Amino acid sequence: MKKLISLTEVRQGQAFECYGERFVRLSENAAGAILVIREDVLPCTIPFCNDESGERNNYNGSRVNRESSKWCPPSLYKELEPRPIDLTTLDGMTDYGMPVVNVRALTVMEYQRYRRYIPPTSQSWWTATGTTTGRSPSTCSDAVYAVDYDGVVRSKYVDFFGIAPRPALYLKSDTLVFVGVDESEGSDICTKDKLQKTIMQLKSLRNHCLAFDDEDLDSVWKKDIEALDIAVRVLESREEDAR
Repeated sequence: MKKLISLTEVRQGQAFECYGERFVRLSENAAGAILVIREDVLPCTIPFCNDESGERNNYNGSRVNRESSKWCPPSLYKELEPRPIDLTTLDGMTDYGMPVVNVRALTVMEYQRYRRYIPPTSQSWWTATGTTTGRSPSTCSDAVYAVDYDGVVRSKYVDFFGIAPRPALYLKSDTLVFVGVDESEGSDICTKDKLQKTIMQLKSLRNHCLAFDDEDLDSVWKKDIEALDIAVRVLESREEDAR
């Protein structure tokens, strides 16, 4: 069974579904948005390299950045909150700045902060953090950190193909999502308050769907809401009879 709730009601580390994609909540509510990560990696392994800027381990413009952005479904995209990503390399070089992005990879610092909430995967995945930049005395500016299947962060050359993107993003905190419900929890007695809460959730979801200007889809939500309104009136009449 699935339950429709606001993203703010999802616990840190809890998995949920949004527009057909599964995520895990990582952060607290930060100015109306919440950092989440895809529950699993994308089904492809690609090199990290950025061949456009000459800064091959710069996440902004990298192949990982482009593939992650292409993956994001249009319906999900409108729920995203653009936020800056700190591309400071692990040795403290700040050449790559803090560009504002919609879809992102976690930085090493974010991975350290939220590691206890992030489910492991059978495939290694790229972070957004490079080892250093071309301005550093180091000669290793062609490497980026990745999270291996064992959860350990290791540096990898940007041309390595055996690593997958794992998109993260900031979702608006009022986004409606589905969470799994245990059968025992789903067998609770139906009450007027629960029905009225469900009506509010359906009305909110219907408003989201109205953006598509689809009359057939709108009529489906309208019928569901009307049916629940009738159920509320039935419960109210039973309460009156019991008095």
